[in-house]
Amino acid sequence: MIRDKTLLRGIVLCLCACVGAAVFASPVDLVPRATGVAVGKLQSIGRSGDKAILSFNLSTQIAGEAPTGVVDFALNNANVSDLDLRFAGLTYIVLVSKSETSGWQLVVDEKNTSLVPQSLVPVFEDLPFEQWVRDGRFAVRGELARFLLWVIERRPDSGKAFGLLLDLLSGPPINNDFVSDKLFSLSNGGNTKVQGMAVAALLHANDPRGLERLYLAIAGGETELLDQEVVSYSLRRIDPTQHGLGTVLKHLLEAKPPRFRRGVALLMARTHTRDLAQTFVSLLDDPDPEMVSYAVGGLAMFANGVPPGKLEPGTGPAPYRTDETIAHSVMSVDAIVKRRDYYVDFWKMWWERHAAEILKDEAGIGLNP
Repeated sequence: MIRDKTLLRGIVLCLCACVGAAVFASPVDLVPRATGVAVGKLQSIGRSGDKAILSFNLSTQIAGEAPTGVVDFALNNANVSDLDLRFAGLTYIVLVSKSETSGWQLVVDEKNTSLVPQSLVPVFEDLPFEQWVRDGRFAVRGELARFLLWVIERRPDSGKAFGLLLDLLSGPPINNDFVSDKLFSLSNGGNTKVQGMAVAALLHANDPRGLERLYLAIAGGETELLDQEVVSYSLRRIDPTQHGLGTVLKHLLEAKPPRFRRGVALLMARTHTRDLAQTFVSLLDDPDPEMVSYAVGGLAMFANGVPPGKLEPGTGPAPYRTDETIAHSVMSVDAIVKRRDYYVDFWKMWWERHAAEILKDEAGIGLNP
């Protein structure tokens, strides 16, 4: 549970719970009025004079400062004719604010007080929250991404918000120009940590501008950006089967930070196309055993006819596969530390036997496996 004490200001979404119509205001429009976002079950709906009392059992904070446990929210002068027992028992994402005089309050759209349910985002009971945010049925995913970007830009230490954003972007595509443009803008911003988060988000979203930004970072010697763990880890989100990736990866390998280079080498091993074979051979002498393990693994998968992105041999032709290439197949740091010469010497000899043919074929077919 995140304990972010800084005011975050935001709302997350409006969706009609009954008819499923995606009628909502932008969360950005209402940001100045909130301290955080939480998830919880609406236990009951009551009335007290001209107030509606919504009793929530809040279990999870998405971002910012928000209460947990049972909380009663009073809505002043709200026309809650649409609120009845149909809404009780559902789990919602809610936006909350806190004042010194009134305590915790539920943030609603003051211009649309007759439609209070549209200020709550239902999370259907048969789908866990972590899966719900990745579900493509809800147009509100783009709006939630906008809100989370706003949070991350102002509070880079909001780890829960960042994790949720990556979950959103890893699901079905979010066709929201604002989100993609904002991510690229943040990747070029002043705060290095935010830049790294934005690059990671672009990679999770399969946005080609993520790789474009990495190119620029290498050219500009931005080692602090490249050295962030979230950036190197997010390289795993790149599709290793895309055509021409080998050329891109060889360029990325020119980066200085060891952690980033390891991330690139791992992606190279998963890709293991013909045009990477010579690069793998050059990495066999790398002093870092992890880099050597990826080089051995990449050569082994190429030689044994493993399709890019896979770990097991395919059904197609494998002209270089032998009992020896299978026996010398490994991608383990421990194995390299214990028996480096066994693996490295074999693959160097293997390359000497097959280099001319492989390089000739590479020149003839371009970047195909």
